[in-house]
Amino acid sequence: MLEEDPPDSGSVDMQLARRTLDLNRARSKVKRLIGRVKDLEDELGIRDQLGLPIDAPPIKARTKKSGEATAIAMLSDVHWGEVVDPRTINGMNEYTPEIAERAVRLFFQGIRDHIETQRAGVRIRDLILVLGGDLITGSIHDELQEVNALGPIPEAIEVQAAIKTGIRFLLDDRQLRIRVACVYGNHGRITKKRRHATGARHNIERLIYENLRVQFEDTKRVHWTVANGAHIYQQVYDNGIIRITHGDDCKFFGGAAGLSLPLHKAVKAWNTVRYADLTILGHFHQLKDFGHSIVNGSTIGFNAYALAIKAEFEPPRQAFFLWDKTHGKTIFAPIIVR
Repeated sequence: MLEEDPPDSGSVDMQLARRTLDLNRARSKVKRLIGRVKDLEDELGIRDQLGLPIDAPPIKARTKKSGEATAIAMLSDVHWGEVVDPRTINGMNEYTPEIAERAVRLFFQGIRDHIETQRAGVRIRDLILVLGGDLITGSIHDELQEVNALGPIPEAIEVQAAIKTGIRFLLDDRQLRIRVACVYGNHGRITKKRRHATGARHNIERLIYENLRVQFEDTKRVHWTVANGAHIYQQVYDNGIIRITHGDDCKFFGGAAGLSLPLHKAVKAWNTVRYADLTILGHFHQLKDFGHSIVNGSTIGFNAYALAIKAEFEPPRQAFFLWDKTHGKTIFAPIIVR
């Protein structure tokens, strides 16, 4: 048999170069596809993040006349137990459990003050009190075990007592009926990493809410809705559905546009699952009204972490607004808690 000619070295090099180019192109395409898959997971995977959304009983109009509104106030990001040393942030803030107690007291006093002021122009007989999570600081980060004055259980006991006192104070207004909507935050969890479907099983705040509910179970003017998942949906009159969540499902890593763009994307994705006229959330420690959403502030205020991530300075404050029977969201009035 005749021997075959040896392959041309130039041809082999060209084939190898072409295969290397094809491989690089394939790798680039795979990278783009992985990125696209991640984007789709962020948008469509919201269904997993919802866990078991729950409906609160709807608020119905008390009269056929116009001029009726429901007050809505949100308490979140209290971070009871955490200590802010003014020496770590140029004296801009200070926080201790004692200051936290005063802040929560001012929150409930602020609700009463705002309601009494707004009653000059509109009937207000219903209040949605949102307990929006991160009421305790917990120990999800190693640093918190160093700076906290308390531990997760003492924090839970103390903040629960403060909220109980606040609700009893609100009930002194005999005209008021209170709907308490409770969602848990990320700081109350007892697991190292966050759980989506089973987060309620591993969160101390869920226990706080159930304890409070039991203590008020014989009080007819207080109704409790405690979330098993990330979201609660509250219908108000015939013109509003409000989505209530802690907010840690909305991913924000900074940027010139601030929170507005990622929050808009999150709300748009959530609305493909279930529509809401307004979303209220906490987590980001900045009180903002974006129209489609209201983001709550905090009672802890500015700390060393906020300084490190270059967050804008904001005084400790919480959200209060009205939902009018005819006009929807109207008055937006912060509650100053320091």
